[in-house]
Amino acid sequence: MLKTIHYTEYKRMKTIIKQYYEHIVRYPQTMITRFYGLHKIKYKPEGSLNFQRYYFVIMGNVFNTTMNIKVRYDLKGSKLGRATRKSPDEQLDPEIALKDLDFDADKRKIDLEDNIKQALLRQMRFDLEFFKQCEVIDYSMLVGVCDLPNAEEGQRLLDEYNQKTDASIEEKTAQILHKDYGNLLHDNCDRFDTQFYDSIEGGIVSRDRKKVYFLGIIDILTHYSGHKVFEYFSKSLIYGKSMSVAPPDKYGDRFDEYMRTIFE
Repeated sequence: MLKTIHYTEYKRMKTIIKQYYEHIVRYPQTMITRFYGLHKIKYKPEGSLNFQRYYFVIMGNVFNTTMNIKVRYDLKGSKLGRATRKSPDEQLDPEIALKDLDFDADKRKIDLEDNIKQALLRQMRFDLEFFKQCEVIDYSMLVGVCDLPNAEEGQRLLDEYNQKTDASIEEKTAQILHKDYGNLLHDNCDRFDTQFYDSIEGGIVSRDRKKVYFLGIIDILTHYSGHKVFEYFSKSLIYGKSMSVAPPDKYGDRFDEYMRTIFE
């Protein structure tokens, strides 16, 4: 997908691109969105003396699927202003992403097999360390939920995938849970050309086989720089820890703590 970005995000991507590339090579099952291109268009409109510039990225789409996604969430682990619905019973277009307070109000949990849950949480910890080292904040876990007609359909999707793939979901989760994951070169990388959490039509089947979840970490180009530092210290006096902005270490720890509560 194509997404326009601000000049500051363009500069930030250029700054961290080496570390980003090294991270996705070292951790091939990363949950961080894939970037495939960083671009700038510069042109002079007819009759104008000044150039205009547009910045954009080509990136992966967490919801690249033919399935009907019933509900979407954008989760940061913060509470202040983190609601999309104006009232609990408000009905919104399913393409509009709900937020943390909506997720909590819906009393949802992401119900996954134990090995998948552990692999997700371990991979996420590696991703959060990358964000802390690069001083990245404001990222989100994007979550989509598709309801299947029955458990048999979920099992059919799993069986179909495992029959046609070179690397099963179990092999991919085992890769992450291996004690040397991240420290060794990965042989036969073409067998792992998709991440375990987007193997089934772009998602992963739930434990009860009645849902498909779509997961991915997005919005990774906000640097904890001067104005964000000022925003944190000024707003924290009023709102405390409930606001979204926070230093990289605190943001990552809060994100990790919240994510551990939503997986079942």
